[in-house]
Amino acid sequence: MFDSLSVQRNSYGVNEVRDYWTSLGIDHFVYESEDLIRVSEIRLPKDKQGQGFGTQAMQRLIDYADSIGKRVVLSPSKDFGASSLPRLQKFYKKFGFILNKGSHRDYSIRDTMYREPYHAPQQKIHQKVRP
Repeated sequence: MFDSLSVQRNSYGVNEVRDYWTSLGIDHFVYESEDLIRVSEIRLPKDKQGQGFGTQAMQRLIDYADSIGKRVVLSPSKDFGASSLPRLQKFYKKFGFILNKGSHRDYSIRDTMYREPYHAPQQKIHQKVRP
């Protein structure tokens, strides 16, 4: 798996994520700026849908984003071949994306969904105190 430790150790970047997506046959447009990663297009070929390729691709991106502490933003759309917008939103919610509306509205982005980076809680180090 593409975990945050391997990302840091191997200095993966968004280009490696793009290359991985391309190797899966996914048409895409992913842009990384100083403070976020924007996914503008993901198009999975019909013959690869329903086989876990989309999940693998998104997990690769999420692992990378978490490893560097960047927010990921996107706007699901039926423009790229999806049959159901609610189904797309449900898919992204599995990865921690939330809808950019209501009490979660962030006016600094125009995208309809976003995901904050996940940071694993720091383990407490117990030190023995000598008398």
